[in-house]
Amino acid sequence: KEVADLRPYWRYRHSPASVEPRPQHVAWDGIILRHDDPWWATHTPPGGFGCKCYVETLAERDLQKQGLTVTDPAKIPFNGKDPKTGLPLGIDKGWDYQPGASVEKPLADLLKDKAAVWPPILTSAVADFLKTVLDAEVWAKLAEALGVEP
Repeated sequence: KEVADLRPYWRYRHSPASVEPRPQHVAWDGIILRHDDPWWATHTPPGGFGCKCYVETLAERDLQKQGLTVTDPAKIPFNGKDPKTGLPLGIDKGWDYQPGASVEKPLADLLKDKAAVWPPILTSAVADFLKTVLDAEVWAKLAEALGVEP
């Protein structure tokens, strides 16, 4: 994301170093989308254990020089959900997020699961602590996950 102003396009690359290549990852090789396209939120490599895929950044001039075009999202193969897991096809459980994008959603999901079984006093103590160490915007999202008032 640090170079997104200069190189706003990302190309999905499948690595031949994968011992057991996933067919979805092979099919995604060469997909080009802007770095902020929602597809990347769940498909930024790696997509599971042993995945060696990576992202290559591209500038507008790279697209022009190499004769590349941005991929039509409607033409991305394996662009559905696994009916068993609800996760994107080809993405393993726990790998459906963009590393470094934000810790808020995974943390909110974890807190929501934990708060459902914690005694109220523990939920309150965790909420009190988090309120003191997080900025107001992040705290508001996590308070909702805990089921407490921000």
